Parts: sequence; C-alpha cells; structure tokens
Amino acid sequence: MQRLSAGVVTCAITRERKEGCSRPWSAWSTTTSSSFAGRGRRFMVSRSDIESANRGGEQMWRDFPHAVSAGYDRASGKVVIDLSSKLTLSFSPQDAQGLENARPAELEEIELSPSGFGVHFPKLDANLYVPGLLEGPMGSTKWMAARLGQLGGQSRSKAKKAASRANGLKGGRPRRKEVSAGD
Repeated sequence: MQRLSAGVVTCAITRERKEGCSRPWSAWSTTTSSSFAGRGRRFMVSRSDIESANRGGEQMWRDFPHAVSAGYDRASGKVVIDLSSKLTLSFSPQDAQGLENARPAELEEIELSPSGFGVHFPKLDANLYVPGLLEGPMGSTKWMAARLGQLGGQSRSKAKKAASRANGLKGGRPRRKEVSAGD
C-alpha cells in the first residue's frame, strides 16, 4: 500500500485509488485476488532472515570502505570517489563499464546510494559498486574479456610480427567457405 495523502491509498497490485478507505490492507487485498501464492507466505523470507540481512549490511558498512563523496574532475578526466577510510579512488571513465563512451557533461552529475556502496550516473543510467571497484575489475567478466582482447589485438610484439609473417608465407588467412542453402 502506498500513501498518497491523508485518507487516500493506492493498491500496489491494481493501482486502484481509494478515498477514505477504512478497511485494513489485509482485508482489502483479499478482494482483489486470491491467486497470489497464499499472499506470499510460501515464498517470502521470514522476519528473522530480513533482520539477519540488515545486521550483515550494517556490519559491512562498518567494516568495508564506502563512498562519502564522488565527482568528475575535468582537468584530469577522472572520476574521483572519496571513501570512508580516507582513501581516494580515481579512475578514467574509459576503464569502467557503462562509462567508457561518456562525455564529460554526462559525468558531471553523480549520486551515491544511501549505503555509500553504489555510485550512480543518472545521465547514463550507469551504476558502479564500490566494493567491486576496490577488487579491481571495472565491469562484468564478459566486458573485461572484450577489453583485454581489444588490447591484445593492438599488441606489437616481436612474436606477433613473426607469427603474422609466417602466416603470410602460407597464403595468409584462409578464405571463408561459402555455404549454400542446400548443404
């Protein structure tokens, strides 16, 4: 149930607005549908599970550095995040998934989650997880692999040049075989 103003409520399921509804939510919800898996009892976590998760989150917040401020430094072209541990994390946007093609104007506005573990860039709809940034990878495994492959393709090592020459002597890269629809 979502409170809109005094005496006005909205059903979260049907989005129906009721003026001055005096019935409790449990009584009102039974009139909308009875096919919601026993109103969630079998699939919802228990109150003790929620309390345990909250305690774990509070412990993580105390023990792990979280963002206290964040901004974009145009002079250096870096995103700068100040942490609760008094450390400053600074990185190029091109090195973070979701920010790699961002223009400076899109990086100006940065929001922190209430816990300080999330950094949100509203103009890009991109999110970064502070503990993940501290671990090193700046994106998903697939994104990081693509970035590493891109960097490997730009390599100019002696071994790569020798392999390229040897491949050239064999006639170069094999041509693709045309496959007809009947094969």
